[in-house]
Amino acid sequence: LVDMLSALQEQWQYARPLVVRSGFRTARTNASLEGAAPGSLHLAGQAVDVNVPGMSNDDVAMAVWSLSRRLGFMGLGAYPHFVHMDIGPQRFWTRWGS
Repeated sequence: LVDMLSALQEQWQYARPLVVRSGFRTARTNASLEGAAPGSLHLAGQAVDVNVPGMSNDDVAMAVWSLSRRLGFMGLGAYPHFVHMDIGPQRFWTRWGS
């Protein structure tokens, strides 16, 4: 996961910080979050939700998608206030609701 975050940051020559909004979660914390998947990879420390200051989440999601395609794996979730990345199989989803 850390290597994946580093590879993402490398796309911007390490000039942009990644802000981690959520990483490892306990089962209790995960259960308390609306919309959190019961089998979330956050529970195993294999997922992270990030922002990149000065970049739209759309642009961050596109960079993550590009990285996912290059590596051949990685889950990507695009949300209104963050981008989810995990080291699971390659897949993509959005949650743009209100």
